Amino acid sequence: MRSYTEIKEWLEDIQQDELGIRSLNGLYDRAMIQVIRIALKKYPEPPCHFSWFVIGSGGRRELVPTSDQDHGIMYRDDGHERYFQQLGQEIADGLHQIGFSYCDGGVMASERAWCRSLNEWQKQLMEWYCSDDITATRHLQMLYDLRIVYGDKSYEQMVKNWTEPQSHEQLEKYICTTTWVKKSMTPLGKLILEKSKYFDFKNAVYVPYINSRRLQKMAGMQQDCKLYDAIMEIRMTEPSFVEIQPSNRKAIKELVKSVLKLHNDVREKIGIGCS
Repeated sequence: MRSYTEIKEWLEDIQQDELGIRSLNGLYDRAMIQVIRIALKKYPEPPCHFSWFVIGSGGRRELVPTSDQDHGIMYRDDGHERYFQQLGQEIADGLHQIGFSYCDGGVMASERAWCRSLNEWQKQLMEWYCSDDITATRHLQMLYDLRIVYGDKSYEQMVKNWTEPQSHEQLEKYICTTTWVKKSMTPLGKLILEKSKYFDFKNAVYVPYINSRRLQKMAGMQQDCKLYDAIMEIRMTEPSFVEIQPSNRKAIKELVKSVLKLHNDVREKIGIGCS
């Protein structure tokens, strides 16, 4: 494919709603790689090796058609920030053209904070790791899901060395930044809805589930594939808000209960509680 328009048309010709979450993300990986290749043709040859990575739902291979961008760049040698930030902007613009909206929080390779040399990334990761600031801990959690889509995949290990909790204290930091779960049911078991009929699936189910699942992985605990499949099935069609109807009310309630139980069980098993 020779243009962003061709990539967009290629994606539009595929029945994405008929694909499973893994197949869909394999498709998106191919599209993103094509965007990077086209972007690279618009610039001189890169001055050094680099890797382009995704985090968030992209890092976990959970992108859906309405997902936005979350990505960054690592480049080998210092002194090339201008080249790679401009390249990052071109990639972000290309992804926007094929259907991925810009990240409102600025987590994109076009931003200096997410486009750094390896030395700069190592210094930043060490700073975040040693910090007690909640924002620093959340950045480490985001990077825990990092996945390199284009470039040298060995850079992943460097990030993993800093994002994997090396102590009970570090694991406690991770847990204490994910204690909040949006209240989604009344004491009588009635779903709390927006505008009388819409349920905030993303914040009441998906986000607390992902946080607990990440903690399970960090602690080496077994994960429930059935719960994952049930949540991803809904996320594929209704990633943010679900319209509650008689046909889905019971299933949504069960997911809320299962996720809340998981949230509490993970913290109990690890043995850390936060006030």
